[in-house]
Amino acid sequence: MPKKTDSTPGAPAAPAGIGVWIGAALVLGMFGMVALMGLLTFYAGLRLLVTGEQHWGVALLVTAMGVVFSGIGLGFFWFQYVKAPVLRTPQSPGGALSQPALDAALGLGGAQGHG
Repeated sequence: MPKKTDSTPGAPAAPAGIGVWIGAALVLGMFGMVALMGLLTFYAGLRLLVTGEQHWGVALLVTAMGVVFSGIGLGFFWFQYVKAPVLRTPQSPGGALSQPALDAALGLGGAQGHG
């Protein structure tokens, strides 16, 4: 009788549990809040700079903090949903992405002709 194993080569992975979905939602929410906080801080810094309510150095510091937090929050989403899928595609032997692989990574489909 053959020995039964838990993992079969080529078998699809088990579906994610509820803990994975909760964790993903918390991480996405956290980076979404960082992005929103950065945009609001950037806006507040620009208002301080334009209206002159604070010294210009304080206003520039608040604006710079807004840029940093916005970059962290929005950069996560850009990397996760734009850059990472392109990096995960198989590359051609020359090192550059082939046109069909690039089209598939960007969701353009393969029906269009390139020529």
